Amino acid sequence: MKIVIMGCGRVGVLLARILDSEGHKVAVIDRDSQAFGGLCEEFQGRMIAGNGIDADVQREAGMAEADAFVAATRDDNTNIMAAQVAKEIFGVFKVIARIYDSEREHIFHELGLKTICPVTVGAFQIRNAILADTLRRIPLEAANNLELIETALPEGLDGKKVRDIQSPGEIRVVALEREGLSIIPGGDTLLKSGDTITIVISRDVMPRLQALIGIKA
Repeated sequence: MKIVIMGCGRVGVLLARILDSEGHKVAVIDRDSQAFGGLCEEFQGRMIAGNGIDADVQREAGMAEADAFVAATRDDNTNIMAAQVAKEIFGVFKVIARIYDSEREHIFHELGLKTICPVTVGAFQIRNAILADTLRRIPLEAANNLELIETALPEGLDGKKVRDIQSPGEIRVVALEREGLSIIPGGDTLLKSGDTITIVISRDVMPRLQALIGIKA
């Protein structure tokens, strides 16, 4: 993939190095050319000094051919404005903005922008670390043989697909909460650390569910 990253701070540097090492074509934009010193000598990508909000700077970084753009500076407004330029002017398919103000996330989502909020992600990771290795059981009064189970995703399931923990007619993942948003997952949905999953099961398969996901009731 061709990926443009704006912001050469700790997050931008680490992301650029990871993507570059995986063989992706990476370009990094930063106002301060000295910030590029954080990139390792092995980094094969491009480095563009300039204001990432400027369409000409984005064009120089190859935004017209980019598959994805990540705005990762420390300023929410800068990230959002640059993300809008990438999306509206260059038509980049995947546009992700890092933000700190979780209360404004819904505004950015209404603009059609994908956001990553370290505050939200961190809070959910801590919450799930507290609840790890536990299950919350919710009986279904209208179905004596079924039960709802809610649990923070165990570490061993990070990167697995939903289908890996399902069993036809016995175990089904019916909801997934990620970064404060709830979705109905499909069988190919990838599970990620920090997720909370809700599962409906036949009550008699509880021991098998515990063994499958590696936690206790």
